Amino acid sequence: LTPLATSLAPPPPPHPAAMPAKFEKDETVLAYHEKCLYDAKIISHKPGTPPTYTVSFSGWHSSWNAQLPESQILKPTDANYKKAASLLRAPWESSAAATAPSRKRKTPDPPADAAAAAAG
Repeated sequence: LTPLATSLAPPPPPHPAAMPAKFEKDETVLAYHEKCLYDAKIISHKPGTPPTYTVSFSGWHSSWNAQLPESQILKPTDANYKKAASLLRAPWESSAAATAPSRKRKTPDPPADAAAAAAG
């Protein structure tokens, strides 16, 4: 390539800029853990695309602290608390219906004496 050709080449694409943090350190949030939302606190955040946050779940041992992407953390609004309550209720409602015993009465087996009398 000639020096002229290299000067006409398009510049390389810029690196994607780190997204600004949506949550601050020590902020109270709602965070997902196994498909449910729980009260948590932001301990730290790691910039990136997307940013990740270390959260501490309120009332839980520190061994349960988790690294979560921004998509799994919500602001503590009334609507999000309602969502959290519905997520906690949903598994109980669906599993109770699936495991409820049948109310149908089973037909009892005939006594052994009656079966022997009918055969004989």
